[in-house]
Amino acid sequence: MGSGTSSPLDDAVAASARSGEPDRYLAALLAPPSARAPLLALAAFSSEVARVPLAVTREAAMGEIRLQWWRDALEAPLANARTGNPIADAVRDAVQRYDLPVPLLL
Repeated sequence: MGSGTSSPLDDAVAASARSGEPDRYLAALLAPPSARAPLLALAAFSSEVARVPLAVTREAAMGEIRLQWWRDALEAPLANARTGNPIADAVRDAVQRYDLPVPLLL
């Protein structure tokens, strides 16, 4: 995201941030280029977690499963392989690069 070219994974992170957290998305775009990717990742993460109650209207257990997946993805050792989810991987990268406190995110 910061190099002027974007990958489909970067686009997925930006799209989630833009749709679910438009104010944070715009703020990230105004940040210095080196800070954009991690800020977009955090905005996308916020967006995804906020959607959980909206996505599961009939069975609360499905929401609990989704939230537990996010906990597991963020708590997994950073040396582990990618999760396969571009937003989770971007957040994990930001956590590792900037030494962000995972318990605070959870």
